[in-house]
Amino acid sequence: MSIEGFECAIKVKPIVDWVQEEDEKVCHSCLIKPLVSYYLGTLQESVDPKAKEMEESIKKAWESADLLTIAKELDKIKKEVGDNLRRELVALDCFTQSYKE
Repeated sequence: MSIEGFECAIKVKPIVDWVQEEDEKVCHSCLIKPLVSYYLGTLQESVDPKAKEMEESIKKAWESADLLTIAKELDKIKKEVGDNLRRELVALDCFTQSYKE
């Protein structure tokens, strides 16, 4: 998944902070599932040697069914990857955080 040239129009927050915001118009738990799916797809396409390990850590966090655990894992992954992959993941965060029904 390439997101070249994409410029986020909002200030992207760490996922941990975003999921803890109270907003009646946003269902964080509803939006986290597609975000996790996109993270997994991006990692599967990645040439980063740690990508496979990171996929497994996301799956393990998902199995916990705890929104905060999942959010922490997504944020952790962004800190551990290279700049190009990090930009792609932050773009996915932007899409999710700026989503309006």
